[in-house]
Parts: sequence; structure tokens; C-alpha cells
Amino acid sequence: MVSQEHRIYGFRKIGNLTPYIPNKSVRGFYFKTKEEKMRKIVLLAALCLMAAQFVYAKEGEKSILKKVLEQAVSPIDTVVNSIGELGRIVVTPSKFEERLGSQSSAVTVLEEDDFEKEKVEYVKSALTNEMGVDVVENGSFTGQTSVFMRGANSNHTLIMIDGIKVYDPISPNAAYNFAHLTLDNVNQIEVMRGTQSALYGSDAIGGVINVITKEAKKPFFDASFETGSFSTFIEKFGIGSKEKNFSYSVGGSHTKSRGISNAQAKNNNPELDGYDRYAISARADYRIMEDMKVGAIFRNTSTRFGYDQFRKDYPNLFQNDYETIFSSYLEHKPIDYYSYYVKLGWMYNFRRDHDDRDDGWQYYLRDWYSGYMFKFDYRNNFYITDIDTFTVGYEYTWEMGDSYYYLDWGSGNSESDMPKVFSRNSSLYLQNRVNLNDRITSTQALRIDDHSQAGTHITYKVDGSYLFPTKTKVRGGWATGFKAPTLYQLNAVATSADAWGWGGFGGGNPNLGPETSQSYELGLDQYLFTEKVIFSITYFQIMLHNLINTTTNAMFYTSRYENTGKARSQGIECGGKIKPVDNVELSAYYTYDDTKDYSTDRPLLRRPLHKFKAFTSWRIMPKLDVGLEVIARGLSYDNNSDKIKPYGIANLNMNYALTKNFDVYIKFVNLLNKRYEEVRGYGESPFAAYVGTKASF
Repeated sequence: MVSQEHRIYGFRKIGNLTPYIPNKSVRGFYFKTKEEKMRKIVLLAALCLMAAQFVYAKEGEKSILKKVLEQAVSPIDTVVNSIGELGRIVVTPSKFEERLGSQSSAVTVLEEDDFEKEKVEYVKSALTNEMGVDVVENGSFTGQTSVFMRGANSNHTLIMIDGIKVYDPISPNAAYNFAHLTLDNVNQIEVMRGTQSALYGSDAIGGVINVITKEAKKPFFDASFETGSFSTFIEKFGIGSKEKNFSYSVGGSHTKSRGISNAQAKNNNPELDGYDRYAISARADYRIMEDMKVGAIFRNTSTRFGYDQFRKDYPNLFQNDYETIFSSYLEHKPIDYYSYYVKLGWMYNFRRDHDDRDDGWQYYLRDWYSGYMFKFDYRNNFYITDIDTFTVGYEYTWEMGDSYYYLDWGSGNSESDMPKVFSRNSSLYLQNRVNLNDRITSTQALRIDDHSQAGTHITYKVDGSYLFPTKTKVRGGWATGFKAPTLYQLNAVATSADAWGWGGFGGGNPNLGPETSQSYELGLDQYLFTEKVIFSITYFQIMLHNLINTTTNAMFYTSRYENTGKARSQGIECGGKIKPVDNVELSAYYTYDDTKDYSTDRPLLRRPLHKFKAFTSWRIMPKLDVGLEVIARGLSYDNNSDKIKPYGIANLNMNYALTKNFDVYIKFVNLLNKRYEEVRGYGESPFAAYVGTKASF
């Protein structure tokens, strides 16, 4: 039995100590013996002295604590020492200008110098070397070109030109076709990997690609001419100037080629599919006053080309594509702690197919597909402190599409006439962006989308990063995403099968819900030797739910669209850049992407498990530059479980500066003449050589 003397508030006395004895006059621990009281007093005095020594220093000197804190949050320039690539300005991650080195998300910036080194003409070619990006062509020159980011579907990557979404509103999945998008008048491409729906809404599940038109900083003029294999001719020009508060830039190009067979030539497909494209881009900016600026941007692409279907030659099958994008903006910062931005955008997409009967096939085809999109974006930035920016924005998007299809296959015909269909989406988004000296950064975002047919959906995002004094940056994030059903999926006209049960389509489903996702990532970046060595590695996972699918029976009858799918993509992106000396630069990237379609228990289509890319630029002599590109792609799967074999190709280019203003160059495509496919049954370019000249002033 424990005596009352030894029991205090339910605790037993141990030795000479009674722990945790509350006392009205003394807070904290109470010790009964004088020795313990003295020990406590001495300990507290020592702790106070140590704290004082740590916090305070001699007069005129900084305290140790202050020095430690200053080092922990000092500007990024003091850590990396020489800001080069990390100093590139980006706008896509937060919708306002920040340095690349401050980003918490995985972001890559491609600039004009990069395009020039690689001697590329199209955006799709520039993206081929990017980590986490897989570009897939349905045959060279003329084939549909899709981009897959982090294993998500092709329509899960948001494609923008100067902040305006571009896509095909009336195609089944509304994905953007990269086949004809040129680099004319393009200043830079910002590639943002990972889910970004909390800021950008629908489509931004795999990531965002923003193509930004050039704003002239000084007068310039350039022109080039290129010719080579397959009777290819390319003419390009660019001109621009800046005078006081006004600047403009214009760029354009024309490509004509007899091409190669869109269907794989080795499968008895000798017919060549020609290609003819015109593109023009223009931009004008005017600074009304020091804190107010307006501008307008225009781009048009017109293309005519032959193509094939069902892995066979179609000699008389042609398509005409027209795409026009226009946008205007106003930005104004009336006071130091507030600015606003207004953008209006419009996009028009039209494509038409026609096929006349020939000796081998009895098909007669006439169709057209027309789509429009209008966008209004109004956002307000509140600069709460020097390190905290709060954004409140509103977006309104309206889209319309219609189509007509007629096919006569000799023994019968089918016809479908979709009337004009519409959808509207209103969005409110909130973002809080914390950026302390580009060292400690974090984003918290929320977005509410109200789609006229798919209902209301809320998405979130949280990310953060810290750059250690060791030049090591850790970053991570979690986000949700969604993809609204397309106009076609909601409204497509049903068609009946023929008398033998062939063909037929169940039509659109107005009750479809959005596809949704949850994703997270964790990454590390290391900068060494003042950015001469940059290494990055990221682990990511995306879970996709309510994917919109159809089923097809043995007689090719396709059911209506339903939310039935579920898939997963997880993997690792790693790579880096090395610049051992001033005239040599090497970049290499490897992506491991493990995907799974739970409805088939197989990998997602056309996503290889392994992909490796490398590019080396070397200035051999003061006037001679050489660029070598190597791409290796692992095994992937196409429809009907067809395997797409692994392959590796190499491309080489050489540029010689005749004078300060004139260059000549030569480039070799598929240097080792490898026969390969990116889509089963469709051909890619064999060995090809091109020569060109460029004048710049």
C-alpha cells in the first residue's frame, strides 16, 4: 500500500524524485530535494547562456543564428554563383514571370538557340529530345502526330500557343495534331510535366506545353532555303523590329515534298504521299505607359497532303488542314501591390478528306470537320508581400463543332451529318505562390470548373521545393486533374450496321462524366561547377479513373462512349547536361514509364517502358558546329496487341559560318538507315540528307 505521502496526483514516488508534480506557484517540473533544485537552476542557466551566445554576438558582428538563416535563404545567385539556364524566364508554371530556377514543378525551356543547334523545323522535332515527352508519328511527313507525357493519353496534355489552347474540337478525343506546327517566329517552348489542372483546367493531366511567339527586342531579319531527299524544298523568313514603345515580329515558311509512303513501304506500299504546307505567324506589342501594355498574336497554317489507311496504300486519299489562332491581351499594374491581366483568344480548326475510286479500291469518300473555340481569361495578382503572390482568376471557354461524312464502298454507303453542337465551361481559380529568393518556393492552387454538360469539378495542387547550400534542390507535389468529355464523345451521331453486321456506331453519350486523375511526384536536381553539370531525377505516379472508352465487336460495330476505364502510369525521369568545356555540350535523358490499362491488364498503347535520348553539340572549329542526336525506344504495344519493336536511330547535322551573316549546313536523318515504326504498319523516314543556307541580319 502506497502512503499518501508517496502518492501525489496519481504518480508514485521514485527515489528522491517525484516527476510531474503540478504546483500553483511553480509551473513545470518540481523536485523535492535541494540538490535537484540546484541542478535544475544550473541547467536552465547554462541553456540560457548558450542561447544568448548563439543569438547574440559582439557589437558590430552578425549573430550565428542570423548568419545561418541568411545562408539558408540567401538568393539563388549566391548558391549557384553563375545563373545561366536557371535564369531563363518562364510564365507557364504560375501564369506570371519567374525564373526557371525557382520552380517547384518539373519544367524545361527550349529556346531559339536550341532549335538552331538541332536544325529542326517543327515543334514535334524540338520536343523529341525532352525528358518525359514521347512523340509518336503515324508515319513521316503526313501522319497524325501525338504527344504523350508521363504515360497519360495524348489528349491529357494541354497544348497552348501563347496561352490559348489548341486542339481539334470535333475529333473523337480532341487531341492536338503536332504534324504541321512549325517553329516559325517561336521564341521559346515551355514544357511543364505533371498534372496542372488546378491552374489550367481540363486536359492538363500529363502536363502542359506552351509555345510562345517571339516579341522583338531589336531589329532583325533572317531567311533560309533548304532542299534534299524526297524532292523536299523548304523556304523560311523572319523579320521584326522595336521602335520606342512598339515592336513587331513576323515569320513564315513553306514546305513541299513528294514524301514517302505513309503506310509501311516494305508491306507492298510503293505509292508516295506528297506534302505541301504554308505557315505564317505575327505578333505586335505596344506599351501604352510604363505600367500598361497591349498586344495581339496571329498564326495560320494551311496544309494539303496524301495519306493511307488500314496499313495500305490509298492513292487518291488526301486531306486539307487549316488552323488559325488569334489572341490579344492587356496587362496593367496600376499600383505596386496589384496587377491584372486580360486575354481574349479564338481558334478555328478545319479538316477535309476526299478519296476517289481507283483500280485497287472502290471507296469514294467526302467529309469535313469544323471546330471553333473562344476563350476569355481575366486574372488578378495581389502582391501580399515581397515573397507571396495571390492570384484570383476567371476563365470562360466556348466551343462549337459540326461535321459531315459520306462513304460509298461500292456495295453500300454510309452517311452522317452532325449538326452544330456546343459546350461552355466557366472556371474560377485561386493560387498562392510563395517564392523566397528562388530558394524556398511553394504553390497552393484550387480550381472550380463548371462544364455545361459534364457538370462541376474541383481540382487541387500543392507543391514545394528548397535549394540547399550544396546546390541540391529537392521538390515534390501532389495534384488532382480532370479531362472533360469532348464534343464528339457527347454528341456524335449514331450510325447503323449494314445488312451483314459490318460497321455501325452507338453514338455519343450526353451523360458522360469527366476523366479524373490523382498524381504525385518527388524530384531532386543537382547543380555543379556553376551549371556546367546539371542532373535531375524525378519519380512520378498518375492514377487515371473514369476513362472514356468504347468496345468493338468482331464485325466492327462500335458501342457508344462510356466512363469505364482505369489506368496507371508510374516511373522515373532522369537526365542531365554536361558542359566540360565552352565548345562542347552533352545532354542525355532516360525515361522509365510503367503503364497499365486495368481493362486489358496490358501496358497502355504506344508507350514504351524504356526511352533514351541524347544530343551532343560540338564546335570543332571557330566556324564549324556539329550536332549528333541519338534516340532509342523500347518495346511498346499497338492495337490488337501488335508489338512495336525496339529501335535506335541517329541524326547528324553540321553548320559552317561562311561570314558573320551567312551560314551553310547539312543534316542527315536516320544516319544508319534503320527501318522502324512508331505506329504499327506506318513508315518512318529512311536515310535522308538535306542541305541549306541561312542569312541573318
